[in-house]
Amino acid sequence: MRYIPTEEDIMAAKKKTEDFVMVNGIKCTTAAPLVELDKMIPYEKNAKVHGPELEILKGYLSNPEIGFRSPIELDGDMIIVAGHGRRQAAMELGMDRAPCIIHKDMHGEA
Repeated sequence: MRYIPTEEDIMAAKKKTEDFVMVNGIKCTTAAPLVELDKMIPYEKNAKVHGPELEILKGYLSNPEIGFRSPIELDGDMIIVAGHGRRQAAMELGMDRAPCIIHKDMHGEA
């Protein structure tokens, strides 16, 4: 049987997606906990080098209509699994914290 969301379900989901907090002037989702940027450890074997797309990313993060919606992903040891560019852009924008998903079941597997 296919699930059909009720009006109440739709309103609750919409409220969740609209909840934001300001961090150093940048709109951030509250769907994920805020973690201090200096506690995140870049994955030492990350091969991606961010060039011009970093400037685009900084533009998205600082846009009041968009903000920081896609959390940085960390393993249980606080090593960045995904989001090195988001962290770098956040640091360059003067943020001290960013939304993160912490995969506590992962350790040293970035």
